[in-house]
Amino acid sequence: MFIQHQQWYTFFYDNPALVKYVVKPIESFQFSIMYNETAIRAVDVITSVPDELKNVFTEAPLAKNFHFSVDDAEDDSVVVSGTTTGVEDGQTITVNVAGTDYTATVTGNAWTLPGIDMSAFNDGENFAVTADVADAAGNDATLTLATPGAANSLGANKAIVIDGAAPAVSSVSSSTANGTYKAGDVIAITVQFDDTVTVTGTPQLTLETGTTDRTVNYTSGSGSNTLTFSYTVQAGDTSADLDYISTTALALNGGTIKDAAGNDATLTLATPGTANSLGANKALVIDGAAPTISFVSVPANATYSLGQQLDFTINTSESVIVNTTGGTPQLDITVGGATRQAVYVSGSATTALLFRYTILAGDYDSDGITVNTLSANGGTLKDAVGNDLVTTLNSVGTTSGVLVDTVAPAITVSSGNTSPTDNAERIAVASNLVLDFDEDILLVNGQTITLVDVTNGGTREVFTATSTTAATGSSGGAIAIGSGDITINPGVDLKTGTQYAIQFGTTSVTDAAGNAHVAISDTTTYNFTTLPEITIAVAPANIQESGGVGTFTVSLVDGNGNPFTATENVGITVNLSTGSATLTSDYTLSGFSGTSDTVTITTGNSSTTFTATGVNDVIVDPAETLVATLSGSVSE
Repeated sequence: MFIQHQQWYTFFYDNPALVKYVVKPIESFQFSIMYNETAIRAVDVITSVPDELKNVFTEAPLAKNFHFSVDDAEDDSVVVSGTTTGVEDGQTITVNVAGTDYTATVTGNAWTLPGIDMSAFNDGENFAVTADVADAAGNDATLTLATPGAANSLGANKAIVIDGAAPAVSSVSSSTANGTYKAGDVIAITVQFDDTVTVTGTPQLTLETGTTDRTVNYTSGSGSNTLTFSYTVQAGDTSADLDYISTTALALNGGTIKDAAGNDATLTLATPGTANSLGANKALVIDGAAPTISFVSVPANATYSLGQQLDFTINTSESVIVNTTGGTPQLDITVGGATRQAVYVSGSATTALLFRYTILAGDYDSDGITVNTLSANGGTLKDAVGNDLVTTLNSVGTTSGVLVDTVAPAITVSSGNTSPTDNAERIAVASNLVLDFDEDILLVNGQTITLVDVTNGGTREVFTATSTTAATGSSGGAIAIGSGDITINPGVDLKTGTQYAIQFGTTSVTDAAGNAHVAISDTTTYNFTTLPEITIAVAPANIQESGGVGTFTVSLVDGNGNPFTATENVGITVNLSTGSATLTSDYTLSGFSGTSDTVTITTGNSSTTFTATGVNDVIVDPAETLVATLSGSVSE
């Protein structure tokens, strides 16, 4: 229809009037509003309640208003017609439009009103339309209906289920017991509806779990009123009282949740923490945050020796429970080039775990130990809910000054700066003795070092330490400590041709770590022999000029004048001087050459000889003398 100008009218449907009927109750009647022979709206009026008349419209908007337009160029008239059920012919239908009654007669359960002039109405004007029916005589209808559910009632005649209510969430809870849960634990979250629902797809529920909220999937419950969502606690999840994130935390995720009538479920949840929320219904604590190592305390800077302990404290972000049933946790460290283990000692259920290593013989580290890794070693390190300790070591203390020395100092008796060396001979009697060690050493106050006279079986001098760097001898001598050595200055020169040895106890000499040099209690570990005294004698002192023989004896003697047996060939230089005597004309030599020669005392002997024999030149001269003196060095 072509519309040049439109006027709008709005109809309100009110049905307060009684339905009048003569013979039997009216089950229903219908009327429609027509415009230019086209139905604008059809209305069913049904009586179904015995104690009062209620007009139930099959179309929901009929309880409100609707509008239609009228073309000014057209005939402004509206035809209202309708049908009835169970109404006898001849009965009258009265329709009131905006206060004006219009009547029609029922024929064949149908009726039609004459055209209603609408031109008098203003644009947008509201007016009411009502209708009732009476028999031709005007008798009111009897309104008594069959008892609900009995014969001839609506319920008995039909099986009609009216379900326009969407299922809604009534409560969120969990079938998992109240408690604290760690990473890896599974918690079942239940969402209860007020009606049985059917699920397709995988709806999701988002939980408030700390820094990262977790979205968990539907797992079961379709066909019941309770849906289950499965939540696996992840590392880092935390919540003091587990709940969902908001009233809109439940989402279809492309699936559906419907009741049997096909009504979509209302997904709105109770405000978190309020009645019927997960937080209100359950006390679920989520602790997925694993304990960590905050810092590691290390031993104080020092040099540690045999049997001493290195203590390390592992400080954690929360209390850690240590279980050693399957093994004892250990902290790997490096001492020198060797890996060692500091084992757990104490601190379970606290934030400070003590690990200890006891220094073993042979351990040595001159530039600082190293802290490596922590391992459970078959045991466990967990927080109260069972989260494993993250064993990464953070903020480890500096260990460059944590030194280890279990190696005792040793004398390098046959090399280095030791003087004389072990088993040395022909040592000058006025010599100082220097003992060279392989590291810096200290004396122990009050302890002694003894110079032993091996040859004579006695003590030559005892030196008593007065500090860690000095000692005083019993004969006025002294000991001084240098850089890795001991210098012994005897108070009295040593005897010639005498064997000496050095002795000291187990606590006399130590290194800086307190490692003691092993005791020297024998006379062979470090010994030496001084130079013997060399003598020369002649017998007889006077010889006959004619064939007289004088024997010169060169001897080695010790400090006591006793023969000293050479342990190797000893060459001794002898010089001869004469008065007026002349070699060959006044005397001859045997075992000697010229006026100066070297005589040799061979190994195993303590002396050697040479002779001078007089030559008869017929001249007796008392000035003819021959003198032998020792000169030069003793050599092989």
